[in-house]
Amino acid sequence: YWYRRNNDIQALVALSPGLDYEGIRTEPVVRELQYRPVLYLAGEDDSYSVRSATSLRDMTPGFAELRTFQGFAFGAEIFEHSANAMEITLQWLDGILKHDEDVD
Repeated sequence: YWYRRNNDIQALVALSPGLDYEGIRTEPVVRELQYRPVLYLAGEDDSYSVRSATSLRDMTPGFAELRTFQGFAFGAEIFEHSANAMEITLQWLDGILKHDEDVD
């Protein structure tokens, strides 16, 4: 997996994640994330993504957070249909990356 080869990846944002995406099981990937924090985003009316993101958040070994947004927006559509999704995501990343700098 890409994150094994690149220690520069400090955090991840998952948009409308699924437990199985076209035959790719996400559970084993999430269990190997180690220390990397993850922000899971899903549209409230996309019940499969909300359930999947909740499960993935619970099995993420490091810090993980789930944010849901009104409507059925899927993937990058979340940023188009939710007025504050991008701002929330950037603030989350800023907080995570600043925290990492403070630790070093």
